[in-house]
Amino acid sequence: MEMISPLFSIAIVTFQQRHLLEDCLYSIFKQTYPNIELIICDDESCDFNVADVNNFIRKHKSENIKNVIVYKQKRNVGTTANCQKAYELANGEFFKLQAGDDMLMDKRVLEKIAKYFETSSVNIIATIAQACTHDGRLVPDFYPPIPNFVKAREATPKQLFKYIGTEPWGAYVCAPAVFWRKGFLSEMGGFDLSYKFTEDWPMWLRICQQDIPIKYIDEVTTIYRYGGISNDQSESNKTLGRAHYNECIRLLKEIAMPQFTKEGSWFPRIRCWHSIKSIEARIVKEMEWDNFGLWEKLSWKLQSFPFLMCSEIFHVRNTGINMPIRPSLFCSLICMIFFYFNIGLYPTWPAKYIWSVFFILNIAYICCFFVCKVFSLLLTSLLNLRIMIHKN
Repeated sequence: MEMISPLFSIAIVTFQQRHLLEDCLYSIFKQTYPNIELIICDDESCDFNVADVNNFIRKHKSENIKNVIVYKQKRNVGTTANCQKAYELANGEFFKLQAGDDMLMDKRVLEKIAKYFETSSVNIIATIAQACTHDGRLVPDFYPPIPNFVKAREATPKQLFKYIGTEPWGAYVCAPAVFWRKGFLSEMGGFDLSYKFTEDWPMWLRICQQDIPIKYIDEVTTIYRYGGISNDQSESNKTLGRAHYNECIRLLKEIAMPQFTKEGSWFPRIRCWHSIKSIEARIVKEMEWDNFGLWEKLSWKLQSFPFLMCSEIFHVRNTGINMPIRPSLFCSLICMIFFYFNIGLYPTWPAKYIWSVFFILNIAYICCFFVCKVFSLLLTSLLNLRIMIHKN
């Protein structure tokens, strides 16, 4: 007697994505896994018609799609509540959540993931997503970034909490490339509905905080299409973007920072503070900077000096000192040539005096830049030494 494979629920959450939904559905229809439940949960999109979507699915679905549920919210509830509803509608033993504009990478994705679940006791599997442009063209961007993926794969839950709680968004876990045992997601109580637009980041922190391991598998399973709340720069999305960013700041302040304070972990506290400031700076850059006057820009930079200096230290720590030597030397050479030949900018202006001033200013810039970099390098060295002593 042939064994029946466990039901694999794949839940698609949509909002204003009907024009991209068919790409997502085709990637599911071609899956080789024999027992799939398809769920579509729409957050009251103006372009989403339940009967139309059901007709498309009936016409194109493959025989291994054993159950179909198409649901449309009666009002707009936000990303997290929509994901929660999709999870509640699911009946499968295994579960995957993805947006209506994302796709599965190849036809054996669900088959391979189900095999991992069936041959192990893992409850949650994190894989890799490759990005594509809005028109579906693959680009060489991977989430999580490969170095971070390798780092997270070797980490304990406690270490992973520090990574996730100190770097924004999908630096270590990419939500579209995550697979669950549905029973485990039920044990976790589903998603945190106190967040309206941020369903994933609080979940990863909660899981790691409870010392539950996330299994990392080096497999590209998902195509992640650029254009969601996290990266859509359109004017119409700015309100949603600001709300999402503020929720991210809130979760770092309410979940990550108290945990680091409780542990007495000073360096993660600095990194967490820097992440909070980075998100605040992103809000300013994307939504307010163009409307600032010169004085407002200077005022913001002065007020943000500790954050900007901290960013420079982390940059030096990761990449070393990178001096813009060639452009600066080129400018100095131009000044010297113009000075030598007494080339004036304006007939009544003293040419040699002007080029001398430009040359001195350029050299002063190089010296200041070098001093700042060396200062950052010294602080970085002290920071690394402090971390080594702390570990020992």
